[in-house]
Amino acid sequence: DYCFKEAIESLLGVCEELSVVDAGSNDGTLEQLLDWSLREPRISVSRADWKPNALGEWLCDIANKARLTLKAGYHVYLQADEVIHEASYPEIRACAQAGACAWVHRLNFWKDARHIVPPGKWCGHRLIRCAPTHVPIVGDCEGMHIGFTPQLQTGIRIFHYGTLRRPEAWARKARMMEDAYFGKHNPVIEKVESEGAAPLKEYYPDDILIPIYETHPAVAQQWLTERGYECCAH
Repeated sequence: DYCFKEAIESLLGVCEELSVVDAGSNDGTLEQLLDWSLREPRISVSRADWKPNALGEWLCDIANKARLTLKAGYHVYLQADEVIHEASYPEIRACAQAGACAWVHRLNFWKDARHIVPPGKWCGHRLIRCAPTHVPIVGDCEGMHIGFTPQLQTGIRIFHYGTLRRPEAWARKARMMEDAYFGKHNPVIEKVESEGAAPLKEYYPDDILIPIYETHPAVAQQWLTERGYECCAH
């Protein structure tokens, strides 16, 4: 239930080439990617093993396999549940022209399409995701530092929709990821599997979530609507 098509569409809006790595899918995703690559010459598809470990290094390894296939001198990196807002395209192009490592803001949505988890909770909010192609991709820890200069603070915004997938799909993935990282998983995940999204409040109560009042990326709006979320500013 990932928004991988929307992630790709958002990259195609600003990138001259796109390297997609399928990490061992068995649900028809690879076939969809290969078919798309036949119709869109900017897309290339490769495969990698999915080998979770406690350090999360396999995610970087997969991403760097994609990076190493690029011919361009500058790259932008997304995961399959992330979408770039089209309003960020001019700033991305400016960063590429400057050849700078760029700090971006990732909005980590929780519960619905109008609330995010506070910075420092769950996963990184401030990340370097735009850089010269020779710069390796690193993990998503909050404030992860890369030893390359120059580094630019930007207003580039990545919308992270992982928890807005249908509850059963989110729970299956969350169980596997937490088991890999921590050797166990939060019991709330099992409640989500049986009861739906409501138990997610036990992770982060409503009163600590941050409201977001803005329109979502155009390419993501149908995906959000199909899952019952409001996606326009109020």
